[in-house]
Amino acid sequence: MWTGKELMARLSITRTLLFMVAVSFLTTVYIMVSYNNCECAFPSYKLPAPGTYRRDDHEDNPLPNIVKPGDEIPIDNNNNNNHDDIGHDRNYREDDHDDDEDGGDDGDDMEYKTKHKLGIIVPFRDRLEELLEFVPYMHEFLAQQNVQYHIYVIHQVDSHRFNRASLLNVGFLHSKLDCDYLVMHDVDLLPVNPDLHYKYSMVEIGPHHISSPELHPKYHYKTFVGGILMMKNEHFELTNGLSNKYWGWGREDDEFYVRMREANLQITYPQDIDTGYESFRHIHSSKRDRDKKRYFNQKEESRRRDRITGLDTVRYELVSKHEMHIDGAPITMINVILDCDKTVTPWCDVPEQV
Repeated sequence: MWTGKELMARLSITRTLLFMVAVSFLTTVYIMVSYNNCECAFPSYKLPAPGTYRRDDHEDNPLPNIVKPGDEIPIDNNNNNNHDDIGHDRNYREDDHDDDEDGGDDGDDMEYKTKHKLGIIVPFRDRLEELLEFVPYMHEFLAQQNVQYHIYVIHQVDSHRFNRASLLNVGFLHSKLDCDYLVMHDVDLLPVNPDLHYKYSMVEIGPHHISSPELHPKYHYKTFVGGILMMKNEHFELTNGLSNKYWGWGREDDEFYVRMREANLQITYPQDIDTGYESFRHIHSSKRDRDKKRYFNQKEESRRRDRITGLDTVRYELVSKHEMHIDGAPITMINVILDCDKTVTPWCDVPEQV
């Protein structure tokens, strides 16, 4: 049996131990709460399961106004972004991206990345299967090159015929707010050879045609500049972008070649690529028909240099803008309605009698 003094001593020790345990527990809780409430250097980020498609829970932002070059592009801050013959033949706000999400983060590559950012502009309509493959593939491909980038999918949601050139003009107006160079990129063309570079150094002296005629799986004529064409923002503005007259499929890139030539831009091409026509994977579905019809005087007009329309004349309605993820890779989806002046291009819609 313990004496009274011994019992009091043991009770005092027990109280001391309990007090120390309580202090330790409360300290741990305080640290955890503080960590969860701070913007920590290493936030946890759980990617969606492979093969899933997720859209962030942002409300649509309908903007009924017509946006023109020179107008301020509305950004939702609450969502914490005369004719010459051409004569060529051919048969949702910007996400905050961690550096490690876009590629490596050490040495010269990290210093390089902080200086430049690539805007990937993808004209889009009815190509969901291709887009679901394109986005995560390019995310991984560019991570290997330590390229800081963001993908802008410009989705034409009106009933007019597809206008790739106008969508590229619209995409540039958005991407230039956060990126200093761009690549016009078909959604169905994936680079396979890792020596096909997307770094800023490739465009320092002029536009760089990644899918050159010597490498593109389908088009091989000398003046071809379609598929994947990369350039600095100032060079795109120097050409006044692309013509807005090309409704339907084809020829807008042939006209853009003439614009670059007249602007005295030197086009460069990938060098020492030994994979030839196997350098890209073309994922275009054979089930999809291309709109190659020509109406009114469209055939004649499409073969002429357009000196009237371009980046400074593109008109469109910004319907909504969404930040989205495809297999963990972020994109901005911009839904637009293109404006058509039928006194200039009556072929923007298929004639009723056809």
